[in-house]
Amino acid sequence: MKKLEEQLGVKLFIRKPNKLYLSETGKYTAREAKKLLNDNLDFDKKVKQFEKDQTTLILGVNAPGSMIVLRSLNDKNIQIENKLIESNFESLLAEHQFTCLLLNFPIEHRDITSTYLGTESMTVNLHT
Repeated sequence: MKKLEEQLGVKLFIRKPNKLYLSETGKYTAREAKKLLNDNLDFDKKVKQFEKDQTTLILGVNAPGSMIVLRSLNDKNIQIENKLIESNFESLLAEHQFTCLLLNFPIEHRDITSTYLGTESMTVNLHT
């Protein structure tokens, strides 16, 4: 603790016989250190997520037909969400929970590229 005070060139503690208290500067330093530690954890998560984004496509869909086609790709670098995505599309992409979403409508957002791929038709065959 004394070394930290020397390194920073500030008084972090109030020393009394057999007692040690944080000074106001010490309290401030503790709060800032906590922020730095939390930021460091976020940094680690972000770097790991970036690496995953570079090697794995995480795909989500909001229509069942697309899911069937995607599963047929059977590629180890493609991870497909097993449930249909129904909302929060922009935030799911912004938070890197998905690399790509196949939706039945365009997303209008300045940070997201939305491209029309085609249409999906579904039919039902009934035996009579």
